[in-house]
Amino acid sequence: SCPIKIGGLAPLSAPGTVVGGEAMRDAMMIAESDINADGGVLGCDIEVVIADTEGLPERGVAVMEKLITQDGVVAVGGGYHSSVGVASKDVADARGIPVVFAETWNDTITGDKQKYIFRIAPLSSWVSSQSWQFALTVPDVEKVAILAENTDYGIPASQETARGLEENGVDSVIFSVDIGTQDYAGIVQRIIAESPDMIITLVTG
Repeated sequence: SCPIKIGGLAPLSAPGTVVGGEAMRDAMMIAESDINADGGVLGCDIEVVIADTEGLPERGVAVMEKLITQDGVVAVGGGYHSSVGVASKDVADARGIPVVFAETWNDTITGDKQKYIFRIAPLSSWVSSQSWQFALTVPDVEKVAILAENTDYGIPASQETARGLEENGVDSVIFSVDIGTQDYAGIVQRIIAESPDMIITLVTG
């Protein structure tokens, strides 16, 4: 039936990365306008139904359920935080609702090859390898501080980065922060105390 409803996941309030969520929402609304101006899909307009995940996995599960069972979407796009994607993908896959995740880098998003789950974002392990390989090209880097968010993105990314560095003779130390952290003064002082030659940040927003 018309219109064809498509869900859109985006972090539109804290502790999620709001600026990223707003950009994602705006892009989805532009796509809706462009598609409808070009005749829609299967003779119908599309209607994007945006849901605020707040960047929280439990909220992601709740809004995925609502989009499917109450709003009647036939597909879902967007996402931003890996923890939201990891937590909510099973809900959609179990109900046969295709999801195309964007900006959810955790490898497990598509690693278990669920039938209805897709991604346009790179794998976290690939991105991490680019970080540590770059660090190896910089002269006199013997120690790297890794600042990572305490999420399904930051934890595996920091571990992969540390592994790559250490396998190539570069020491590393990981500092983790919760998403939504505003005051980094204490972390900065701890990083300074380690006297690193480079800092790699794995924090969204």
